[in-house]
Amino acid sequence: MKVVLDLRAGGWLGGRYYLHNLALALSQLPPNQRPELVGIAAADEAAEFDGLLEPVRTIPEDADVVFPNWNVPMRTRAAQLHWIPDLQHRRLRGTFSLAERLKREVAFVRFALPAQRIVVSSDVVRRDAARAYPLFARKLRVLRFTTVVPPGLAETDPFDVLARYDLEPGYVFLPNQFWKHKNHSVAFAAAARVGRTLVCTGSTEDHRDPTYFDRLTRDLPANVRILGLVPRHDYLQLVRSAAAVLQPSLFEGWSSIVEDARAFGKPIALSDIAVHREQSPPGAQFFLPSDPSALAAAAERALGSPGVPEAEALTKQDVRVEAYARAFVSLVQDARLSGLRER
Repeated sequence: MKVVLDLRAGGWLGGRYYLHNLALALSQLPPNQRPELVGIAAADEAAEFDGLLEPVRTIPEDADVVFPNWNVPMRTRAAQLHWIPDLQHRRLRGTFSLAERLKREVAFVRFALPAQRIVVSSDVVRRDAARAYPLFARKLRVLRFTTVVPPGLAETDPFDVLARYDLEPGYVFLPNQFWKHKNHSVAFAAAARVGRTLVCTGSTEDHRDPTYFDRLTRDLPANVRILGLVPRHDYLQLVRSAAAVLQPSLFEGWSSIVEDARAFGKPIALSDIAVHREQSPPGAQFFLPSDPSALAAAAERALGSPGVPEAEALTKQDVRVEAYARAFVSLVQDARLSGLRER
């Protein structure tokens, strides 16, 4: 079975990570059980997928399934898998202009129409999408992604990465892009109470509010370090070296930060929102996301937790990765059969 991954994520880093992570997961399956992968992208966009798939410029004639279908014609010979990461534009209307909300609505319907199946990452998003688009409810399928630790990364010492950023172990790690709904303001208000360095990574740009980052960091607490966007390898080593991970977001479709922390057995303090409860990593400490004192208390509890030993966590993660890869294969087989029936 030939599966096309459309790697043209329109500059969205999260989308590129998602597809790279998926390709890594599929590569863990035995050769006779994994689909043949090809990827549509420009040469520079496909470089990080080297060895995981064959780069192509258009959908091959013998392709069985294309995923996601954001950039493909309405009708293709291949079955189409649509992907809805979340419905943030409906749940957090104030963070989008009317024009942006309408653009998303049109795009969601435009790509859902020809799709045989629609992938969402959680039951929370599935319920949201079923209410918002009842016409497509029967197409919805939940595929919960999980982090694939690149081969060899866990065997390398993170010391060089820490030295490059002038960090010592023992910090709390908050890796979120600097968008309003990621809730950095409450985390910063709580930072002094935690008594540890709070290290933040992620893009500092939000096209919806270009001045937000400057306003947010105008009176930055002394124990907050902002590193900005860092390479994926460095990021994962920063997760490994953290004493605890913090995810204060007000809204997620399925938090990759939670999955990254789970992969390395890190204790984590989480905003008490429905999708974080659904993810429910071991030993999670939940807090009311609007309350800095509750966040600080949850972070202290996480810091007092031993977490899961890394070797044990990575062994468990291998099982989760295989289950994720097999779930995707099952989903594309279902989409392919549905497409054949529609011809």
